[in-house]
Amino acid sequence: MSLEATNSSLVEFFIEHESQPNMDPFIVLKSKACSLCINPFVKDSTEGISTLGRMTSYVTSHLGSQFRTHVFFVLIVHNYARIIRWGRGGAVVTAPIRFNEERHLFDFFIRYNYAKSDIRGSDSSIRAPKTEELHAATRLIDEFRDSGADKGKAKKFLVVSVPRRGYNNESDHYVIEAPFATISPPTGRATRTFIAYDIRRNMRVFVRDSWRINIIGVPKEGDSYAKLRAHNVPSIAFCSNSGDIGDDTYHTTQTHCFVDADWAPSPKPAAEFTPHRRYRIVLDTIGTPLERFKCSRDMVRAIRASLIGEFFGSWNAYALPLWITSLL
Repeated sequence: MSLEATNSSLVEFFIEHESQPNMDPFIVLKSKACSLCINPFVKDSTEGISTLGRMTSYVTSHLGSQFRTHVFFVLIVHNYARIIRWGRGGAVVTAPIRFNEERHLFDFFIRYNYAKSDIRGSDSSIRAPKTEELHAATRLIDEFRDSGADKGKAKKFLVVSVPRRGYNNESDHYVIEAPFATISPPTGRATRTFIAYDIRRNMRVFVRDSWRINIIGVPKEGDSYAKLRAHNVPSIAFCSNSGDIGDDTYHTTQTHCFVDADWAPSPKPAAEFTPHRRYRIVLDTIGTPLERFKCSRDMVRAIRASLIGEFFGSWNAYALPLWITSLL
């Protein structure tokens, strides 16, 4: 399969077929007592690593070109199959399914066909824009209009929602260009940024979609912006909205929940998976791309402003201005 000929934005899930058993990247363990190496589940072989690399590239393209909480993947090797659930926190892989003898693979296809979209991994906070919303967005935002370089490739747009701070059960909505696959790992924070159209306020804003680290003691970025603004810290972008997206069932990574399962191999030392939570932040302040700077002075001014914002938030405000002056 070639990703160049595949529109990953339309894919439900990928199926990879390998004819030889040695192409399976995973090891079958008889018991957890066999787990004595650092990674007892993945083969250290050229063939296995090659298959795993292809699978990862497909999933990267799939997650990168869509808004998904997770995706499924079916790997068929000779006369058995594995079902894999990929999320931003890692992957959960089944034991081999002998599909000529067992019906589990067939059951998966049937259940997937009838499953609700959030179970499949679709992001419930995404929808298509209404005609009037799209017209208003393209009138206001230059980046949304087709250019000569985009001729023959019509731009696609989506609407993302962010819970409105201070209002229960209300959300604000933003028109963005549909994402495209990039060369980035399928796990982790998966940060994506967009120039966006704020439908309610009829203005141009900056939206960042990511999976924040979901650990007690790690603050949410929007809360940090609010504290900085409350203390009148200068040179800080204005954050107009932010919040967790969706519910804890599908918009929170799940891989870490299965590390201690009876059927899971136990690497030595024990594997650690960082939980993540879907999160979006909206900034009314939009930076200027570096290629649009007119001179080196613009760069120096930008660095100076960022230093002031950084150190006013953490250092003694009286000593800071002298330190900045000596730098420049």
